[in-house]
This record gives sequence, structure tokens and C-alpha cells, in this order.
Amino acid sequence: MHKQALLLLLLGSILLLLSGCTLLSRSPKAPKDSDKGNNHKTFNSTEYVPRSQYEELLSRYRDLQQQDVPPSTTVEIDTDRLSSNNVPMAPLVPLNTEEVATTVDVEEGITLLKQAAAFIDDRKFATAINTLKDLEKSSHPYIKVYAKFYIGEVLFQQKEYDLALQTFEEIIQKYAFSSVVLKSLERITLCCQKLDLKEKYEKYNMLLNNFFTIGT
Repeated sequence: MHKQALLLLLLGSILLLLSGCTLLSRSPKAPKDSDKGNNHKTFNSTEYVPRSQYEELLSRYRDLQQQDVPPSTTVEIDTDRLSSNNVPMAPLVPLNTEEVATTVDVEEGITLLKQAAAFIDDRKFATAINTLKDLEKSSHPYIKVYAKFYIGEVLFQQKEYDLALQTFEEIIQKYAFSSVVLKSLERITLCCQKLDLKEKYEKYNMLLNNFFTIGT
């Protein structure tokens, strides 16, 4: 594609030059009276490009122009989506759509997490799960881990202790940075008691006590 563009540019330049010469040949300026001597001979001896060569180059140039050339790569921004989220549009200013999307996800995610917590308090577990299932797939770790914790809480409240245990274990294994790790450990020990998992209970209870010791 670069070679084709260079060829087009080269042919275009040649044609521009040749067309200029052709125009000059068709409308020569009359020599001044003072120049009617030697200069008149010089003017008549000027070499012009043959018409056939000019037409051949013009034909090749037009053929190249008609060939399909892939458009340059451009970034398209969904302005309808951005405007619906009240994101200010600044024309001719680069916009990082990933950062905007992440900001919107966090703001909406926090609002939905609060709604899910209220649904759990009201024991509207099905509604809470419907709210949390999409948040669990969030790219933001804060939103994701809290969504998982609330899902585990729903399972615990419904006495699905084995599933709740798996959910809380996933939190402490994959999201050790989160502030819900301590709450997850508390729920894990309760699940182990309900399921009569003595060895696992001792393991997590010791870990829980270590957390409390570090925190004091």
C-alpha cells in the first residue's frame, strides 16, 4: 500500500509538471521587440513532451486511482453511549474510552452493590442475585469481590453452606487485598461448623485468630 501511494504521488507530480509544460506550449508569450533576435531562436528550440506519452501517464495515473485502497485505521467512539452517561464531549481532543468506561462501571457498581445489600436485608434473595450476577463479572476488583461476598452471603442466608463456603474460600484465595477477607473468614468458620468440617474449621479459625492478632 505504501509503494502504491508513492507511485501515485510520483505519477501525479510528473503529470502536474507535464501539464504545465503542455499549457506553456499552447500559449507561448510573444517575444518582446528587443528579444526578436537570438532569444526568438531559443524559444522555438524548446523541447516539449509528446502528446502520446502524456496521455499514457495520465491513463496509468487514473487506473491507480480507481484501485481499491483500504482506508486508514480510525478509532470510532460511540457518542450515543458516552452522551447517555453524561460524559463531556470535547471535539478534537483524544478520549481514553477505557478510562471512561471504568469510571462509569465503578460508579454504577457501587450504587448496585448498595441496592443488593438492601435486598439481602429484606430477604429478597432472588432480586439480589439478579443484581449481583453482572457485577461479579466487573473488570474492577473492588466491585467484583464485593459482588462475590454478597453472593456468598445470600447462599449462607439460604443455608447453602457448601456453596457459600466455596464462594468465601475463593475470595480469600484470589482477593487477599480486599477488606472483606476478614468477614469471609468469619463466614467460612461458621460454614465449617454447619458442615462439621473439623480440620478445615481449625485451619481457618487459626487464620482468623492471626488476623485479629495482627489487627490489635
